[in-house]
Amino acid sequence: MLRRIADSKVGEKASIEIPLKSSNNGCTLRLWYWLSTPFFAEFGVYYRESIGERWTNLYQTITPTAKWTRVDVEIPQLRN
Repeated sequence: MLRRIADSKVGEKASIEIPLKSSNNGCTLRLWYWLSTPFFAEFGVYYRESIGERWTNLYQTITPTAKWTRVDVEIPQLRN
């Protein structure tokens, strides 16, 4: 689910929620992103094992890109 986050700061914020199945060995999430902005930009990947638990940061960057950039994020073992 893609949803826009209301914020009074300059720029846009959005959240993409991807439910993941259980994994005994973990898995890799491959993403492509393009951060092209004259303003401060942040791209991050977070996960939590269940609703109400703390979010864990798995990947984060603030470096603008002039092209599509691929990142492979290792997802730990999940028990859902």
